[in-house]
Order: sequence, then structure tokens, then C-alpha cells
Amino acid sequence: MEANLFTQDELTEMTKQELIDKYLLLQTQHLKLKNNHTCKPLSKTEIMINKFKPRKTKRRKQKSRELDFLHCNYRYVAFKVAYLGWDYNGLQENGDLSDTIEGVLKEALRQVKLVGRDLPVRFTKCGRTDKGVSGFVQVMSLMVRTQHSDGPHVVKWKDCMQEDNDTESDCGNGKQVAQTNVQVTKDINTTTATCEPNKECKEFDYVMMLNQVLPAEIRILGWTPVDESFSARWQCTQRVYHYYFPRGKLDVKKMNNAAQLLCGTHDYRNFCKLNVANCRVFIRRIDEFSIKPVKESSLSESYSLYYAVISASGFLYHQVRQMMTILFLIGLGREDSSLISHLLDVESCPSRPAYDLSPAYPLVLFNSVYESMKWNLDRCTAARLLMHFQTYWSELAIKTCMVRELIAMLENDSETKLTGSVDGFMGVSDSESSTIKDLSSKICQQSPAHGVNYQFLKQPCSLQHKTYKKVVDRQKCKSFEEQLEAFERKRQHSPTNSEQDTKRSCV
Repeated sequence: MEANLFTQDELTEMTKQELIDKYLLLQTQHLKLKNNHTCKPLSKTEIMINKFKPRKTKRRKQKSRELDFLHCNYRYVAFKVAYLGWDYNGLQENGDLSDTIEGVLKEALRQVKLVGRDLPVRFTKCGRTDKGVSGFVQVMSLMVRTQHSDGPHVVKWKDCMQEDNDTESDCGNGKQVAQTNVQVTKDINTTTATCEPNKECKEFDYVMMLNQVLPAEIRILGWTPVDESFSARWQCTQRVYHYYFPRGKLDVKKMNNAAQLLCGTHDYRNFCKLNVANCRVFIRRIDEFSIKPVKESSLSESYSLYYAVISASGFLYHQVRQMMTILFLIGLGREDSSLISHLLDVESCPSRPAYDLSPAYPLVLFNSVYESMKWNLDRCTAARLLMHFQTYWSELAIKTCMVRELIAMLENDSETKLTGSVDGFMGVSDSESSTIKDLSSKICQQSPAHGVNYQFLKQPCSLQHKTYKKVVDRQKCKSFEEQLEAFERKRQHSPTNSEQDTKRSCV
């Protein structure tokens, strides 16, 4: 029944039941239109699937040859992955969240048929990045299809897959690498981390295949063959993070001096989020922690960009962002560098005082270091890769330049006359400034932070409060011992202890 337009005479002649049917039909169509306008936006994965969905044609449908993924040849490889994670829900795939880096990569692998849609995709990852965090050299190892029929590290997927082995190989409590249930075609030496590909048979261009379907923010930078014992997590010897920020009114020299106190081997439990289920050792070694300027000579001092370089063999959960919060407080003059020494002394400070994380989007896993790792990349694919990110940069750089010019115009506006008053905004009180230029100067003098990083530092540095409370005087979080006791008590009273422990052992 279609919903047509009816005249008043036609509606008058209809029976009661006909009118009810017309009303119900219109109500259904109204709900459909309403849902179309309020529907949830597509995730990155759904956009990728729709973009490369095969188009329907009027040609005679040819029966395509289906790949039998269980009997295909596979090899172990490592991918060097770069991603701008600002719009993603972190690296680790989570059943409750869409738009994770790992989830998008898995779907891309299935799209180009490097893995079977119904077969598990097992990654080992160099490190897990949070929501909004980026990675330039994120190394991930897995098993993909190969064109080689035999040779070193070519494997066969067994017909029978055990469901209880369908777990991630990157475990949280120890160096456990869950081996895929495969059959190796040759008896080979697996002591080395890399192996030479069979040069007689040209391999798939893994990088080109994946990059042509991945979203613009994610790209594969290279690949290398590895053996089945390789773990991207446990064989990484060093991880380097960068954290970018505008200078504003921060004393970067004081921040850099304070950062040196964080170097060396320490117990960093007061600089991380405790997770007693997966981590009970908080001693780490930081090899470098320094604050450096980004080379941008055209920017004024307040608008100049700096970045922190943090290098270590491994990090705790939220460690970098919590260390940056303390350094920002020191840079603003709200805390003294002695606070770092106090927080590192876990005997005198067994419980972390409550302080917030710094924002996630300026953080990037800048580099991951491996011994004897040599990456492969086709020249044409490399050229496309360069142009892709150059284009990405140019769009952002042009927009940044335009906004910067707009700010300069406002800061120098001496013609627009101001009325009213500023009372408490950014910690400023002013009713005398007559122009935007005068007001800009007054805000810069009175505000605890410059406008370029006020919002950036507002939450972690408590800029929204009129009075600042020192970190050592704040409420303390539960200590590690208290959290461990509560965890053990909860586990003992849980009826499904063994099942939970099994799930927790591999994250």
C-alpha cells in the first residue's frame, strides 16, 4: 500500500479501518525517515568495506574461484605500521568499540584476501597505544598468505583449529607466545628473528595491497619475513615516544631539568595507572627524557612548538602522559622539581596522589628498535606512500597557516571597540581594555597559561580552579598492596575463578 495524497472528499468516503491503515502506513514511513536522519555514522571499517565493495554489473555473472584458505600457503611476516590515531579508539581491538587500529587492519587483510574471513588473525604487537595516540613505527607480526610453495618459514594451516587456541599471542603477565596451530613444511632453524625470502618466486606486494584499502590515517611502511617464534612485543629492545606541545607560558628549561630526574632505573608506580591483574612489577629504566624545540623559526615564542623525547625498553600503562602532567605543573611554576623525587620514593609515598592525565592526541610511538630487522618496500609503493603523507600534511599545514594569520589579525586589532567586562574567563578580570589588542595583552599577563595551551592544560593542571592544591596534599589513590588485596579477595569469592584467570592470562 503506497502513501498517496488524498483529498478531503476521498478521506470522508473511507471507512474507519481504511483510515487506520493509512495512518499506520504514514507512521511507519515517518519513523523510517527519522531513523535515516538520526542514524549512527559509519565506522572507519564500514566505510572501508563499502568503498571497495564489488560493483554490480549487467555482464554475465562469472563464477569466481573461491580460495580455500585452509589449504593455502602462509608465512610469518612483520609489518611496520604508521597511523594517526586521533580519531581511533586505540590500537587494541575491543568487541565493544569500533574504529580500533587492529580492527581496521584485520578487515583490510580480509578484504585483500591475505587471510581468510573465518580464520583467526593473530597479532603480536610492539606496544598498545591508547585512544587518540598515534604510532609511526608500530611493529606487528602475523601469518599471511604467500605465493611461495615451499621454503623457509612457509607453513600450512591445519584443517582442524582448536577453539581454545583462538587467543591473542601478546600476553600480559609473561613472555608467552601462543603458537598458531600450523604444520611447518621444512625442518628449519628458528633461532633468528628474520629470514631471507625465496628470491626465485616473487612475493605479494603486501604493502601496496593493504595501503590501497586502508583509511588515509593508516599506512603500512614496510614488511619483513620473520620466523614463527618472533614476538613484536618481547623482541623490541627500545621504544621511543614523542609528546608535542605549544610553549605558551611554560618554562621549558625548568621542565627539561626536571625530566632528568625521571631518567634511570626507578619504581614508577606513582606515574602510571595500576592494573594488578596484568602488571605487578613497576621498575623500569628510562634512557632519555629531554625537551626539544620543533624547528619552526617563523613562529613567535609563545606559539613555538616543543616535544618531549622519552626512550626506554618498556613503559607502564599511562606512564608517559602522567609524567608529562607533572612536568607541565613544574613548567607553569605550580610545582617544584622536588615533587618528582618524592613520587619516585615509594617508601615515603606508597600511594599516588590524584592527578589527571595529559591529553592523548600529542603522543606518538615514534620509533621501535629491533636487532637485525631489515624492511622491504617496493620503489613505486614507496613513492605513492611519500605523496600520500605529503598531501595529508599540505592540507593540515595550509589550514594551520590560515588560522595563524587569523589569530595575528585579531591580536593586532586596534579598531574594534570593546564593551562589557571579562570576569574570571581564563582566570582574567578586565573591564578597561578598549581594543582586542589591549585585551590580548592583558590576558597574556594575567592568565596562568597562554591561550595556545590553556585548554590543553586546563584539566591536568587544574587551571579551572581559583585556588591550586599541591599534588602532595591531594587525596591519595589506593596503594598497590591495597588494590592487590582487593583483587585477590574478589577472585577468591568469584565462582568462575579458573575461567577468568584463563582469559586474563592473554590480553
